[in-house]
Amino acid sequence: MGIKKVLAAFVLSCLGGLTLVSTAQAASPTPEQHCNVSATGELTCYASQAEALRAASGGRIDVTHTATTAQVTNAINQSNAAAPSAKAGSAVQATIIQAVMWTGTNFSGSSLNFTYSSSCSSGGTAIWNSFQAPWNDNFESAILYAGCYGRGYDFGLVSYPSGASFGFAYQGNYNSLGTFNNAMSSFKTCRSTC
Repeated sequence: MGIKKVLAAFVLSCLGGLTLVSTAQAASPTPEQHCNVSATGELTCYASQAEALRAASGGRIDVTHTATTAQVTNAINQSNAAAPSAKAGSAVQATIIQAVMWTGTNFSGSSLNFTYSSSCSSGGTAIWNSFQAPWNDNFESAILYAGCYGRGYDFGLVSYPSGASFGFAYQGNYNSLGTFNNAMSSFKTCRSTC
């Protein structure tokens, strides 16, 4: 009878230890990042999407960290429309948000704002080659703005694409990239279908 109690205590102890290990691993998630990336590859990151959008827009976007996707979309569209014109030789350069992508479905998780000096509808198409960690193969939802179509590639440079690609419709809104979730390594925006 004493050996059964010792054996039972040993089994419970082992099971409890396993539970503690898995709980400890689940309790330390990677913190979200919210970044802006220019077509030249300059990357700046912030603690919240609201801060990243404010910085990307030169202060024109002022949403709270609890803003809904619809409120964010409305603010980006208003900011893009109010951006100063990007003229050759002008000291004032516009910053247009052409796309936002998220690491989770339904516009959740970390976010990356793709910025350029003009909208696609005014000829401002851009290429973002070879995403670095943590962005490479890590997007699951996206919204395009500024009159843009887009195309994502699962491997290689946009200039020399290889592998599969995903076409984004005009100002497309995707709460999931479907079979292209976690498969994008580079991205470009276009004035018409790319």
